[in-house]
Amino acid sequence: MNAPPEMTKPDAAGNLPSGAPDGKCREDGVNITSTGGRRVLLVDDEKSILASLRRLLRREPYELVTANSAAEALEMMQDKPAQLVMTDQRMPGLTGIELLQEIRVRWPHTVRIILSGYSEVNTIITAINEGAIYKFVTKPWNDEEIKLHVRRALEQYELEAENRRLTQEVSDQNAKLRELNELLDQRAMDASTGLTFAQELLETIDAGVLTLDEDGLIVGANREARELICPSNCELIGIGARTALSSDMFESLFPEGTQCSGNASGQVLIDEHAVQWRARPIRDDERLRGQILTLWREVA
Repeated sequence: MNAPPEMTKPDAAGNLPSGAPDGKCREDGVNITSTGGRRVLLVDDEKSILASLRRLLRREPYELVTANSAAEALEMMQDKPAQLVMTDQRMPGLTGIELLQEIRVRWPHTVRIILSGYSEVNTIITAINEGAIYKFVTKPWNDEEIKLHVRRALEQYELEAENRRLTQEVSDQNAKLRELNELLDQRAMDASTGLTFAQELLETIDAGVLTLDEDGLIVGANREARELICPSNCELIGIGARTALSSDMFESLFPEGTQCSGNASGQVLIDEHAVQWRARPIRDDERLRGQILTLWREVA
């Protein structure tokens, strides 16, 4: 039989050595597959306090890291920010409140918890009111309460992170919609400009152009077409071809009262003037959608 694996033991600060049996532990002893991406930084200048907190939280689904001073904690945050920082108040150099105030400025989304005795309650309440601290835990602490505080703090962090994500998603979608609307407005403007130019061009040519829909209704007519067909300056658009055109012209354009289904051409007399005409169908997927009629006076 194989000998059972040798059990590893934590050091004085509660850390496990590297090369733990499952092969998936960091140097700080955390199983990185079970942390859920949540990192908790514990800060205290007393290693015994850090060891106690580690033992208390070691079975929780967090990545636990420790620092023995505010300066070390800031270096660790710079290297990899934690979602939650729990620190003692009384430390050499920066106090716990000063550390958390600095963290609030540089990593505003990190949740901040402070450990302190009753003698500093007023100072800490002021820090809470100013928004530097999320929670104040008194020493000596209750184990179950501190576990609950950490859980709720991380839940709040994740809720706020999700809110920020959704807010950003909505903002991104709104930005895309604005870009799309601007593009559509520009294309509409370009199309309008193109149509205006085309209409102006039609108005200047010396040939009449009539556009008819599939039912024979006139939907477009330039200046020359109006002068040829309706010298009295009547309105042609919206009138049926049978009404607008002379009977001779209509019968020539539409044999037997039907729409012209292909290219056709001919000549008619309008006020004793010979007028040439040509009809071209407008098709969409082999379906007749209308006609364009071009008319011009015959030059002797």
